[in-house]
Amino acid sequence: MTQIISVRIDDSLYEELKRLNVNLSEVIRRSLEEEVSSIQREILVKKIKNLSERFRNESPSDFLMVNKNAKRDK
Repeated sequence: MTQIISVRIDDSLYEELKRLNVNLSEVIRRSLEEEVSSIQREILVKKIKNLSERFRNESPSDFLMVNKNAKRDK
């Protein structure tokens, strides 16, 4: 999916980037990818913590029932 993003940059900074032959769109794209990856990691960590807490609060027999049901679903 492609989306258009508008970014404001100071003229002097833009001129300096042009002088250094920096591909501004590539820099912005990489920065956004890193931000998305960071957010995805945070979400995964929260999910793992929630699952860990849930399993910690359940009895071992509950966990075994979940595993048996998962094998049947496959």
